[in-house]
Amino acid sequence: MKIVKKAYGKINLTLEVEPLNNRGLHPLNSIMQSIALHDTLTFESRSDLNIALSGNRDDLSYGEDNLIVKAAKLLRAVTGVMRGVTITLNKGIPIAAGLGGGSSDAATTLLALNCLWDVDWPIGKLVTLGSRIGSDVPFCIIGGTCFVEGTGEKVRPIPSLPKTSLLVIKSDFGVSTKTVYDEFDRMGENYLNKGYSEKMEVAITKGIDYRQYLTNDLEKATRALYPEINSWIQDVKESCETVLMSGSGPTLLAFAENDFIKKAYNEIKNKIKFAYITNTL
Repeated sequence: MKIVKKAYGKINLTLEVEPLNNRGLHPLNSIMQSIALHDTLTFESRSDLNIALSGNRDDLSYGEDNLIVKAAKLLRAVTGVMRGVTITLNKGIPIAAGLGGGSSDAATTLLALNCLWDVDWPIGKLVTLGSRIGSDVPFCIIGGTCFVEGTGEKVRPIPSLPKTSLLVIKSDFGVSTKTVYDEFDRMGENYLNKGYSEKMEVAITKGIDYRQYLTNDLEKATRALYPEINSWIQDVKESCETVLMSGSGPTLLAFAENDFIKKAYNEIKNKIKFAYITNTL
């Protein structure tokens, strides 16, 4: 049996950071959104118990540390299912971009093997299991438009965002999430609790302009650590008024009408390693 599934990327339309909790983690409030940019995974049954992963990127590990392998082994361990699988990964989402590529791959693995291995768990049970793999995995299992709280384990679907075009811009370097949070703490942010996530949910529900509530509390820290991002933002803003950083960066998201998105893409495509026009789902 063979199953082919798309693993869609995600963006943070809002990212509001709360003070450290007693576990030393920053709880978040975030409106997360699936986008059409995706990886493609193929799952094939095999007669032995091996979990074999391969893919189209030489700069990616396909061993025990890959979230796809971790997800498959975790599902097998908790269910007791004695089955193997051959998995082929075709990466379309850039690596270390804050677009949830690894998390989405893990989520898609749980969903596919739930069927391929005849596990037949309900989605809620897969979401709980996914939270053991990574903070973005629960959202990636559900997808769409969701209000996400805590450390990613609380995911609540909300009315779908109208289909929106956006330009995704990724630099040729990665960003350490831990380093960004350390800088965020060092800068002494005041946790203003703007409530933008709640306000955006209301705006989306009522069908009014939600873009006024786009926010990312980590953007200031990331821009301080990587000042070259500032010039990219200025370049894109010549065509697209609304530019937002996704997650801890360095990926930028530009929102505008199709003609302006194309203009911004044409102006920046030769300056940046990865620029891609996509849309929300």
